[in-house]
Amino acid sequence: MQNSSPKNKVILFIGLVIAVTMCSSAGTVFLLIPEVPPLLRAAWRLHAQTLVQLIPFIIEYKQYLTKDPNIIIKWKNNFHKMIFSGFFLGLHFGTWVWSLDHTTLAHSLMWVTMYPILLNGGQWILYSCLVVFVLKYNNVFCKKCFVKNILFQDHDDDNNNDNDNNKDNKMRKVNNNDNTNNNDDNNNKDEKITMVIPSDHDIKEKSLSLKPTMLETMGAIIGLAGGLIMLGDVGTSHNNINNNYNNNNNNASSINNTNVVTVNDNTATSSVTNVKQVTIEGDMMALAGAATMCVYLLVGQSLRKWAPIWLYMTPVAFFAAWTCTFASVLMENTTFIGLTAKSVFGFFALQYIIIAFYLGGGAGVGGHTLVNTLLRYLSPLFVSTALLMEPLVGSILGAIVGVQGMPGLFTFLGCPVVLIGLIMIVYGESKKSSS
Repeated sequence: MQNSSPKNKVILFIGLVIAVTMCSSAGTVFLLIPEVPPLLRAAWRLHAQTLVQLIPFIIEYKQYLTKDPNIIIKWKNNFHKMIFSGFFLGLHFGTWVWSLDHTTLAHSLMWVTMYPILLNGGQWILYSCLVVFVLKYNNVFCKKCFVKNILFQDHDDDNNNDNDNNKDNKMRKVNNNDNTNNNDDNNNKDEKITMVIPSDHDIKEKSLSLKPTMLETMGAIIGLAGGLIMLGDVGTSHNNINNNYNNNNNNASSINNTNVVTVNDNTATSSVTNVKQVTIEGDMMALAGAATMCVYLLVGQSLRKWAPIWLYMTPVAFFAAWTCTFASVLMENTTFIGLTAKSVFGFFALQYIIIAFYLGGGAGVGGHTLVNTLLRYLSPLFVSTALLMEPLVGSILGAIVGVQGMPGLFTFLGCPVVLIGLIMIVYGESKKSSS
């Protein structure tokens, strides 16, 4: 916490606790409406988030349009990246919510949090490609890809400056020949691109900065080992902590083979229990959610260096919502008519509106958007470490509500190993950045 008074530190810490709790509660809340198809549940959450963010988005847009129109120009020029980011955010939520229905809450949360491990593997692949194809064999195509994708931020900045200069020139030279101006602009761009093509020494320096540290690599290996240990529970059920639950289905009724209402003969009271099996397909779909999260984070990392929070998050959430919506229409026979559990706008129904807007406004804005805001005042290492507690906090909340039972032996053994590995990756990355 940089240059903060003790009072401000307490406020920031409370804000981080609230954000982590909000983020962690999403899985539990999603499981409270099992009658809604998973892709549609994800779409509802993202539609609600878009609506909650709409007014701040309009206010921020008008402010920057007046005070700093260059940001709006840059925002429009990068709008295609926000569409791309939203598409993968939609895939992330779609795959993760689907996994919640096909494995236990603890397993789903644990596997979807493994994106640092996948990012570590991606860094090794990129580093190896640079060393082999660019430095060893001097492949021209790979070198151009390196310039375009690894140093793309420099190109974006140059191109944006070019666009701004071109617009100024057009204002001053309205009556000049357009073709001559375009040729000059193209020549200037070619000269700029030529200037930023790195030498082999520059590429070597850059590739070394991409190489993961030993601490990160060991963390990834340990995290993967923990995940494999957790798979030992595949096929086992995580029953609700209600000890009075029994396997006699004569006194039970199920909803979608997931939620079971049991009646205790001794107390004549009923309680909701949840019986889930750990499955390979559910765990791997959660891992797919982690993979799509990697793409979303990588695209967002470049955009968030300059993009205001609402100008960035609102269009991303909008396109993510419609990604899940169209997927639900195609795969779940969702309709646009009515306010039912199978309709696109069903979250406006009285029985769903509170849950949907909690997911969008609470877990979405109060969770992830608040985390992005806190990164301005807290160290990334501190925030990232706190976010790794999501599986633990989420599982506890699920157990309290009744959608997560007692985990199996291998889950108990594997989860701490995964968390240790993830913490090692976060600390290794922080150490590399500081050095």
